[in-house]
Amino acid sequence: MDPDGDGPVTATTEHFVYDGDHIALVFDEAGTQTHRYLHGPNVDQILAEETADGAVHWALTDHQGSVRDIIDNDGNLLNRIVGKKQKTLYEHWSDG
Repeated sequence: MDPDGDGPVTATTEHFVYDGDHIALVFDEAGTQTHRYLHGPNVDQILAEETADGAVHWALTDHQGSVRDIIDNDGNLLNRIVGKKQKTLYEHWSDG
């Protein structure tokens, strides 16, 4: 992964473990687990993400299944997605 193309940031390697069609685990170059995902029954339905430090982030959807909010285990809002624009509080979920 090269986040800035030809820029000064060095490219990194990530390894993925799949559960069927879904990414279940992500590991860095050293083999350290960085993310674990909990999927629902629908295609591309990520219910939660657990980071390497044990933080869990939950995806809350609207009536059409689109993710609108990301919260932590305490219910604190980390990210709110409104239409095509969003207020980014948690960068990993900012692809919206």
